[in-house]
Amino acid sequence: MRLRFIFLISFLFTLLFTPLVRNLCLKFGILDYPAARKMHNLPIPRLGGVVIYLATMLALSCHILSPRLISIFLAGSLVFFVSFFDDLHPLPALFRLITQVVAAIILIVSGICIQFFPPQAAFLNYFLTVCWVVGITNAVNYLDGLDGLLSLLGLSILACFAYIGYISDQFWLLVIITALSGALFGFLKYNFPHANIFLGDSGSMFIGFIFAAISIMGTWAQDNLVKIFVPVFILGVPIFDMCFTTVMRIKERKIKTVIEWLEYAGKDHFHHRLLNMGLSRIKAVYLICVVSIILGISGIVLYNSERSDVYFMLLQAFFIFVVISILMILGEKANSREEA
Repeated sequence: MRLRFIFLISFLFTLLFTPLVRNLCLKFGILDYPAARKMHNLPIPRLGGVVIYLATMLALSCHILSPRLISIFLAGSLVFFVSFFDDLHPLPALFRLITQVVAAIILIVSGICIQFFPPQAAFLNYFLTVCWVVGITNAVNYLDGLDGLLSLLGLSILACFAYIGYISDQFWLLVIITALSGALFGFLKYNFPHANIFLGDSGSMFIGFIFAAISIMGTWAQDNLVKIFVPVFILGVPIFDMCFTTVMRIKERKIKTVIEWLEYAGKDHFHHRLLNMGLSRIKAVYLICVVSIILGISGIVLYNSERSDVYFMLLQAFFIFVVISILMILGEKANSREEA
């Protein structure tokens, strides 16, 4: 009953206040203008993330906050506000990176940390946690390139985490998932299939950070191998997209440093390449969500699997990523032929 109330609060807040934020963006000219690397042709309000953040935090405040939830509240707020100001006036990439590292440290101090290495090598767990939080936060942000893509993809990812949280009786995990899910459901009305407001970096970064936090906060299994790969499967689409585009950009000498990686904006992500192959925007969104659901189901199966089954699940994921890689490469070739 409490989860229903949390969902309802978040959903109704987003549904009611998104038009207000949109009107304020139009009034003050806070718009995402068309550009060569963007997919829209008209200026669109870009502060939808404000409603997502406020709705999620309001819904969370209706539940008794544990120290870990408070740390997510504080760290998520830090990521949001820096991204919010970046939406208003672009901030240096180094400053944004430092902010994300600080947010990861807040999680670590509260006990939310990847436990892959033994206690004697705790510093490696801390380093891995920082890399995970920064990587997932930015990977999710990179996928916010089509109307409704991140909203629908986010709901599919949250559904997989929610199922595992339910069968493992991790109520605190369900609280966070429910709060964010309600906000995304409410936002869909204004963001899909045709967006009249965007999430902006404030929304996509905040969502990405929440994904990163809950994926290392959950108790996925007893042995470390399974514990690592369950969230990796569920977040497989943004992780693969980030890794593939990064490798290709390094190979093509488009980026050389972490700062360049953060600053580079190109039309070479999974959704861009699907469009280059001739898919409509809506079909591209649906296809990406289907791939995410398939990987998420693999993660759910993996949760209760024996160690020997892990390798078969990894092999299945490998072939899925091979297919995605082929699609992305074909998409790039199609785009090159069109430009030629």
